[in-house]
Amino acid sequence: MPTEKELEMIESQLSENGTLLQFLDTTCRANKRLVLAACTQNGDALQWADDALKADRDVVMRALSKTSPLMSTTYCPYEFASESLRSDKEIFLAANAQDPKSILFISKHLQVDEEILQAINSHDVQCLTSLLYIGIAIAKDLTPIRILLSETTIQITSEISRKLWTGMQWFEPGPYDRGHSAQGRDDIIEYLLNDYRIHFDITESDYLKPFWYIPRVKKWFLTRHADFLERIGLPSERASFLSCDPWVTQLKRFDKLLDEIEMVSWIPTSPEPLTVQWNPLYRSLNMLTKKGGFRFREIAQEIFE
Repeated sequence: MPTEKELEMIESQLSENGTLLQFLDTTCRANKRLVLAACTQNGDALQWADDALKADRDVVMRALSKTSPLMSTTYCPYEFASESLRSDKEIFLAANAQDPKSILFISKHLQVDEEILQAINSHDVQCLTSLLYIGIAIAKDLTPIRILLSETTIQITSEISRKLWTGMQWFEPGPYDRGHSAQGRDDIIEYLLNDYRIHFDITESDYLKPFWYIPRVKKWFLTRHADFLERIGLPSERASFLSCDPWVTQLKRFDKLLDEIEMVSWIPTSPEPLTVQWNPLYRSLNMLTKKGGFRFREIAQEIFE
């Protein structure tokens, strides 16, 4: 535990350079006095504070008080606040007023009302569009992308569409990368594909395979493979289901999986031959899975026929 004199010296140094907080031990990073000094000098210092202080309203508000122009810093103090504070309307409004990037870290638990939307739209369209491009790379879930696309004054153009898809396909880890989950990224891609205002501008089939069930993705595949199908003699009306070999292969794998599950359901409940019967647990699993598998086949055929 630092002495009072040591605390004063550390506080003085943090008042000149808040990023020094990252080099201090856990005791100092849990000291509210020192963290306040660091956040007063640089709001980004909040990321190195103890978790308990990231949930402290005074500390977070102090970190948010520093103006942070859109592209002037990699980080955003609001990003490092606890989930409970990021779900607080007052905290978000204060963060948004100081740093437009705050929208990219808005909590999915925050109830977005008219006042919040007005605050977000107080930024000009160029700023909001830049946020959308950055959000494609760093958003952890769909919430900020959905708000920016459906609740702001951004007008989707061909250029914006092209940049969105380019960002999704070619973004490389850099200063804005947050290592968000693959699931969160897939949710964003699916949302973009289902928004018909966003022009379709993807040319890599492998990139689209997970989203084969979306109507215009299906249409893209059919158009791409139509010439090839005609050359090998398949009638065009059959292209809907046979144009994409991966999907046929996938259905065959489903058939094999269903057969394997049915075999598993015969696992004996006893080593004695006379008492062998269907294992009730696996039997129930078998019936449910077969039902789901057959329904998958029905849906797939409806889509591709």
